[in-house]
Parts: sequence; C-alpha cells; structure tokens
Amino acid sequence: MILKLLSTGLAIILAQSTSGQIRVDDVRFKACTDAQNCSDITRWRTDRNHKTLRVVCNIKNVAADYDEYFVLVSTEYIVAPTTVYSVKDFDRLRNEVSWARVATQDDDMNSVVVRALRPGMSRELAIETFDPNSLIQKFPRDSDNLWPWLARVNIFVMDQKGRLVVSANAVLEIEPTSVR
Repeated sequence: MILKLLSTGLAIILAQSTSGQIRVDDVRFKACTDAQNCSDITRWRTDRNHKTLRVVCNIKNVAADYDEYFVLVSTEYIVAPTTVYSVKDFDRLRNEVSWARVATQDDDMNSVVVRALRPGMSRELAIETFDPNSLIQKFPRDSDNLWPWLARVNIFVMDQKGRLVVSANAVLEIEPTSVR
C-alpha cells in the first residue's frame, strides 16, 4: 500500500527512533517524468525537465502490538547568496547556514494517519509533488542573488498517545544554473 503526502522537499534520510516501535528505512529519492517513469536523484538541476520529485521510504512496525500512527511532515530550506557559495559548497552550506522555512512557501506542512499497522507489517510511504520550479520562482535573479541551495523534509511519526516514535529527514541539493 502506498500512502501519498503532498509536501515539499527531499534527498538523504536519517532515522532516529525514540523506542523500538517503528523503523523507517529503504529510502529512495525519485525524479519522475510521469507516474510510471521515476529514477533515483540526490541533486536537482534547473536545466532538467523533472516536474515531480518524491521521496519514498518504508515504515515498519517492529513492536509486538498493533497500532496506528500519525505522520507529520514539514519542510525547511537553506537559502544563501550565489555570490558566496557555489555547487562545490553543499557540505559547507550545511555547516555554515541555518535551516529555516520560506515564508512564501505555503505547502510546506502535511500529515497522514497510518492505520492498522500490525506487528511485522511494512508500508511504503511516498512524499509526492515537490515542484522545485515553484520554489525557485520565489528567488528571482535580482533578489540579492539568493538561492534555495538545500531543501529538507522532516518526518515525525507519533503513536496514538502523541509520543514521538521515530523521526527522519531527507535533503535535496538544488543546483543553480548560470541562466537564472
């Protein structure tokens, strides 16, 4: 079963479990030309024709009990000037610039309920419909040369009592071209 969340973001996932109830793994990042044709991606370039990006991971119930879970998704960005950083500086950006929300990005939060996840059962969770072009349009060339270099999707899985069981995040590198 595939659960679809509409949100923004994407590319390297790290899962931290606060208990042994849920595991998030097998993360794949996809650039899709249509619903059937997708390929793995870790960096998005403005000169590619990918209209849809998505991140896919498995959520598995490793507990002995049957439960339902609430999944909250948020998105953050690293925005910095193109006059200071280049495509060689993605690691430097991660260390020097803080993550923040883009105020004009109104689709950066979402949620879904994962029902009837029995012990040992896995479900594929797909975050879908991230349009990097709509994000980039918020940073025109004359806006102090600011660029959204990185986008991070944060996933929080909570049990029915509202306790955080696992968190994960995915980061997409967004490479600018000289023709902005």
